[in-house]
Amino acid sequence: MSKYIDLVAYPIMLAVVYVLLGFVNWNNNPELWSHADRCVWIIWGLAWGFALQRRISRGGIAWM
Repeated sequence: MSKYIDLVAYPIMLAVVYVLLGFVNWNNNPELWSHADRCVWIIWGLAWGFALQRRISRGGIAWM
């Protein structure tokens, strides 16, 4: 199980980006967001998730 711990980064970052875009759209219901906002949420969340996954798999600190 510990070898898959870095996969927790994707749901964490999707939730963070969901909150950020919820403030931008001023609506917490993604059903009422535009199609472009939903695409940005998924793409941006996955990109941040990949970055966090890489950081977790390296041991946490990027400059070490």
